[in-house]
Amino acid sequence: MTTKKQFIENAQKKLFLMPPITKQFYNYRMASGAQPSTMYTTLNNLHQFFSWFCNNTPALNATKQTALRVSDLASINSETIQAYITSMLAPADGTKPVSKNTINTRLMSLRGFFRWLTIESTDPQNTPHSYLANNPMLKIKFKYGQATLNAKANAINKKIYDGNRKFNFLDWLQNDYKKTLSPQALKLYEQTEVRNCAIFALLIASGLRVTELVNIELDDIDNNQHIIENVIRKGDHEDVVKYAAWAEPYIADWLEYRNLNFDEQANSALFVTLSRGLVYRISQSQVERMVKKYTKAFGRETTPHKLRHTFGTELYRATNSVIDVQQALGQTTDSATKIYIHADQEKRNQAIEKLE
Repeated sequence: MTTKKQFIENAQKKLFLMPPITKQFYNYRMASGAQPSTMYTTLNNLHQFFSWFCNNTPALNATKQTALRVSDLASINSETIQAYITSMLAPADGTKPVSKNTINTRLMSLRGFFRWLTIESTDPQNTPHSYLANNPMLKIKFKYGQATLNAKANAINKKIYDGNRKFNFLDWLQNDYKKTLSPQALKLYEQTEVRNCAIFALLIASGLRVTELVNIELDDIDNNQHIIENVIRKGDHEDVVKYAAWAEPYIADWLEYRNLNFDEQANSALFVTLSRGLVYRISQSQVERMVKKYTKAFGRETTPHKLRHTFGTELYRATNSVIDVQQALGQTTDSATKIYIHADQEKRNQAIEKLE
């Protein structure tokens, strides 16, 4: 089962717990090309808001959000949204405040939902039809201090595995780390060691997103030419991905190990896992947990996305081209790629030191 299918199935389960109108919103966004992972996050954010709304609106007849109707949603105004923001910034139960980044993400989901209810929705005959007359999100301006590109780049540089650091880490995984394990733990570790090293190598050498990596098919990789075909990028764009030659031996070791230990007919995925005698495609969450576990043990905890930043930073240093980095990372605009200009702080700092 692919990650995309899992997101769709999880979204369908979530919709059973939500107001009926959200099903139409979900179908509209999916038909418009939204990513299943994005829509699953959106549904989670809406579910959280509807739960808060039901619990904090005594006048409602609905005690559960599944009973919410469009007429109930019409009672939501800007003051409702402001109260919701306040509840996240200063929870009444004394729990930890929600981060401002998370608040902003939740509000973006609400903006999309209420924009659909007031502007984008149609009736069964596909003619424009607004479910609500007023959009409560129009006057909501939640601003928070964002870090400069320089500050963001400095944070990235503390997490990436550039230069020899990536090779030191992979060598540590294959040698020193194993010395810290008990005989039983070592036996379990060695069952996934070759695969995990290949995953680390490919993430750093290609800049792939985790969702892209876990959906690679065995037949799509050419380890002689160092390319991966049929990669589905964000926005469902198909791409061919090139990876650095230094990753070849790690991937070759995994291909050999996979060929000897797993039947290709059992699962077509490049990276697989074994559970109760059955072969499965490795999941996004498994890769994320694996990256966190081993990089934390190494003393430089990071995430798969920071490994993607590693590739982008090193490629920019080698090419000095934002366009090359943008294309290699499968990004459709250069707005997200500009961070790599600032990530190469060493040259700038040296130049500043030499100013007279």
